[in-house]
Amino acid sequence: MLNAIHTKDRVVSFFNARMNQKQWLENMKLEYMKAMEMNFELWSPKGIDVYEKGELVRTIKHKGDT
Repeated sequence: MLNAIHTKDRVVSFFNARMNQKQWLENMKLEYMKAMEMNFELWSPKGIDVYEKGELVRTIKHKGDT
């Protein structure tokens, strides 16, 4: 899984994962990327959070949100 995070050409998929296990893996990946001071974007229904060097620098809200 760590190789997949650091390799841009790979896509990681988990098939038939239980919801709580999938959520735990996503949270672990997010915390790892913050600790390694990586640049990434976190998409959610509310908008896009942009992280640079593991720190939240801005939030882009969807057009319909206030």
